[in-house]
Formats: sequence, structure tokens, C-alpha cells
Amino acid sequence: MILSRNLGLDLTSMQNEAVPVGLRNLGPCKFKKAPTTSERELALARTLATRVIELIGPAVPEPRNSLPTSASAIRQSILGAGARWVGLANLNQSTEDWYSEIRQWTS
Repeated sequence: MILSRNLGLDLTSMQNEAVPVGLRNLGPCKFKKAPTTSERELALARTLATRVIELIGPAVPEPRNSLPTSASAIRQSILGAGARWVGLANLNQSTEDWYSEIRQWTS
């Protein structure tokens, strides 16, 4: 069980000798890839990426404030800060503010 969890191996394939050892099905994972690249070739990358996320996930602090998730929320955030309209300069400033907040979470 420890090997299965830490290496991303399918536990049932390790318990049954009739079944070849395989990687856990971790759900859909999308890669930008060449047309000739098969899903089988990406299995190790998928497993490695998922395991990295499992390891670092608990170490990442929870955000204090959630970032806007929709265009209307972004618009309200800009107008709520006192802007008379939403323009490129406002969007750029809001983006810088959000990135600054994200940097604070990760430092």
C-alpha cells in the first residue's frame, strides 16, 4: 500500500499477480503535445505531476481573499475601488494587485 501511494501505482494490480502492475488512474489530465504523442507516453508525466501536487498541496497556504472568478466580479472590484469606468489601466492595476497578493501567499 505504501508503494502504491508513493509511486502512483494501482493497488489492485500490485495485489493480483495475474494483472500487470500499472499506474493509478488519476482522472483526466491535459497536456499540450505533438499529434504523434500517445496517452501511454504521458502516463509517467501525469503520475509524477499528480504526486508533486499531492506532496506540495498541504504546504501551500490558503488564500486570505479569493480572487474574482467572473468578469462581473472583476468589474465590481474595479468600480468598488472608486474607478469611474473599467478600462485597460484599471484591469492592469487590478491584475498587479492580485499577483501581489498571490506572491504574499507563496512567500
